[in-house]
Amino acid sequence: MKTLRGLVLLLLMAGCKSETVPIQSTAQQDSVVEIVTASWSYHQFILKPSAANPTDRYLITNFPDSLKSQLLATYKPRAVAFTGVISRVKATVYKTGPADGLDPDYELPTIQLTAIRLK
Repeated sequence: MKTLRGLVLLLLMAGCKSETVPIQSTAQQDSVVEIVTASWSYHQFILKPSAANPTDRYLITNFPDSLKSQLLATYKPRAVAFTGVISRVKATVYKTGPADGLDPDYELPTIQLTAIRLK
């Protein structure tokens, strides 16, 4: 019986998902959003806050579909104002690989937006 309890406890612990620990919550900031295109149907959106260090860049995890279509219409960086939470979790930015596949390129910290608007 103890073995069964231990097994159930182990399965429950293995299924638990760790929470993303925010490292910084941002107030309303000006920024630029750039598009990284890794294939004809795969796009990632990178946020470059203008108030921060010029080398700071974040991969947006929840970019709104309504703004995606506006940015994809021009493929040009756009100025935005945003608020969000920067996470310790890093995600991979992909580049185009052979036969239009995805190849890992580099990693960036992620940001979860709470509000964003085009300027």
